[in-house]
Amino acid sequence: MAEDHGLTRRPTDAHDIRVLNDLQAALHDSAASLELAARDSESDPRSRLFATLAEERARLARDLKTVVLSLGGSPADDGGSILSKARRAVSDIGHALLRDESRDLDAADDSETALLRRLDAALDDPDLSDVARAAVRRARATVGGEADDIHSLRESLDSRRDAESPLFPY
Repeated sequence: MAEDHGLTRRPTDAHDIRVLNDLQAALHDSAASLELAARDSESDPRSRLFATLAEERARLARDLKTVVLSLGGSPADDGGSILSKARRAVSDIGHALLRDESRDLDAADDSETALLRRLDAALDDPDLSDVARAAVRRARATVGGEADDIHSLRESLDSRRDAESPLFPY
């Protein structure tokens, strides 16, 4: 058994720590996508919504970090996953060249969908302890309804864009 922070960890603790750190990175990725959407939104109410959701994702990541620390683990880096950092770098270049609220909203919606998949996979993990499962369940409950709101907003903007198209309704 490994020792960390003076606590003896069980094998399930190591598994829980790995799962929770992965979810922490996913929450940071989601927050970054939402911050970008907030910054670039053409609507003040949408901008406030995205900023609020980004703050919520950061809070959920901190909550998981607290559980990881209670298990004697080292929390994930607050910057998100390496893949996400690369995606954000490419997105920042594209954003610098062509500002597009719809693209930012698509990225936020895709990020939320991926986050929900990861949370659901963690909840389906039979090896996850009750303590970790409860933390994941709380995060999933928060993210679920908000992700639906983002998806509905994306569909609404897509419909409006389609209706304004000179090709509509053909």
